[in-house]
Amino acid sequence: MNNEYENFVIILVRSGSKSIKNKNIKSIAYSNCVEITIKNLFTILKPNQILLSSESNEILKVGEFHNIRTLLRLHKYASDTASSESAWLHALEFIQSKISNQEL
Repeated sequence: MNNEYENFVIILVRSGSKSIKNKNIKSIAYSNCVEITIKNLFTILKPNQILLSSESNEILKVGEFHNIRTLLRLHKYASDTASSESAWLHALEFIQSKISNQEL
């Protein structure tokens, strides 16, 4: 694997919430939780080392705005009953396929 991709961060963000819908992209002091996370990661990683995984196109637009990699997560990995591990594995499979095809 290329050294550039030895450090890779996967951010898992669901739009579903039992209390506040889309809470991760609600405005907080002119920003939102997803954007704050991305900007903090920029202090240690390059944009191409960050992958935002979500079933929400609205959430993925935040990642696209910041030029990070995005993955539209299948709903079966984003339900209330889905495990975080299943979403991680889905993202890792995506990364591995991109590396195998030399797209990363």
